[in-house]
Amino acid sequence: MSGDDSNVPQPVSRALDFFGLGEAAQYLIGPITSGVGKLWAPRQMRRENKAQIDSFNAWDEALREKGYEPGSVDLTIGQRTEVRLLAENIERQANREAVAAFTIEQAKLDAGSPMDPALAPPESEWIDRFWRLAETCSDEKIQAFWGMILSRRSTRQQALSARALEFISLLSNEEAEALARLSQFFVRVPLEDGSSNVGLMWDVTNNWSPPGANQYGERVQEMMNPLYANVFGPLGIFAEEGYAHTFAQIPKDGYASFSVADVQVKVKASAEHLQSGCLYIGHGVAVTPLGSEIIEMLRPSAHPDYVEVLRQAYAVLDIEFVNCATNS
Repeated sequence: MSGDDSNVPQPVSRALDFFGLGEAAQYLIGPITSGVGKLWAPRQMRRENKAQIDSFNAWDEALREKGYEPGSVDLTIGQRTEVRLLAENIERQANREAVAAFTIEQAKLDAGSPMDPALAPPESEWIDRFWRLAETCSDEKIQAFWGMILSRRSTRQQALSARALEFISLLSNEEAEALARLSQFFVRVPLEDGSSNVGLMWDVTNNWSPPGANQYGERVQEMMNPLYANVFGPLGIFAEEGYAHTFAQIPKDGYASFSVADVQVKVKASAEHLQSGCLYIGHGVAVTPLGSEIIEMLRPSAHPDYVEVLRQAYAVLDIEFVNCATNS
């Protein structure tokens, strides 16, 4: 056997040592290389792209020196197509490489996060769809969002459907930022059948609330606004059933529990607080399964002021916070 092994592919762990990914490397190498090629050749790809750009710029400059405007030069259809495809391919590849870089950085941030043993690796169709959508994005904040998705899905920490990918590709920068902000108020109330009642809860008052209790709902709405309901409703994030969705739970041994983003809340209520056996937790707007899926991927931290206002509002109603802890 020849001693020259320069063309032998390196083991995954060695190939990604440069990126400091550790164990996550084995899960990321396939999805990333599907989008950008060999991980150990990104610099070569950038050199090739730079050479193409330099060639394009030289052609552009030469035309201008002769007194022509490139846009008005009489090129054949084939030549115009070639120039356009060259520019588009360069941009798409640059976008893919940027997303890959953000994927690696996100994997470093998530180091140590548990893997879901029930979640299978992403299928090749999912990965192909991901790159087709991600390559069209040139905004750095959205590219970072795509990188987070690929990292967490590839390392089997969080599921995300193909439908959710399509939805994310339609978001503007402003809408993505609004969704991330609203996710701080994301409430999940477990139900007896194993499902969850999920949404944005902005009021805990009801018909038997004492005078002045509605001030807490007003404070919450000030924190949440703007809700972008006219955007997230038609897009399928908010359930379009009106904006007085009820959150309630049948207590177990006198206790009810729910979560606000990453904070677990447990409350104690006496029999007089119950309505038809349920503890009325609050109302707001329901979030659809699609919305829940995307928000779970974000892993938001609860807005601390929101949790404190809930505590104060429940105190007025004589409902006691007996536990309030951040998920580890």
